[in-house]
Amino acid sequence: MTIPFAGDFALPVSQALMSILDQELVRSGMVLKGKSSLVFNFRDPDYGPVRGGFHPVEIRLLKRKDRWQFDYVTDFSYQGPEEMAELVKEIDFNFLSEEYYLLRYGQMGPASARELYTMWESNFVSYYQMGVFTVSVAA
Repeated sequence: MTIPFAGDFALPVSQALMSILDQELVRSGMVLKGKSSLVFNFRDPDYGPVRGGFHPVEIRLLKRKDRWQFDYVTDFSYQGPEEMAELVKEIDFNFLSEEYYLLRYGQMGPASARELYTMWESNFVSYYQMGVFTVSVAA
């Protein structure tokens, strides 16, 4: 693995997701030296408020000592009337603060967050494997 991940995450991150991030970092050509954060953006170019599609996702990693930890995973969706729809956070997993949010539900406890995260991540990995996302990496 190119990204030396810390092993103790607040939520059950799979090896599959860590491998995806590792692959995308390599694809981007970015080197880790001198970096303290990485932001991965996954976008479906066809996603829109009318047509639908696969939700945009942003994943941020932070470097702590010599290991990388998940800071947050956020899933966005369009909300509101078609002509006024805005992209908003639908699901927000804040790993370091252990705060978890689901639109129209509000804050979630750790057990509910773990259950939702596991389902969300499984779907996300499947969508990624289908090739629906354009991916960018920034530091």
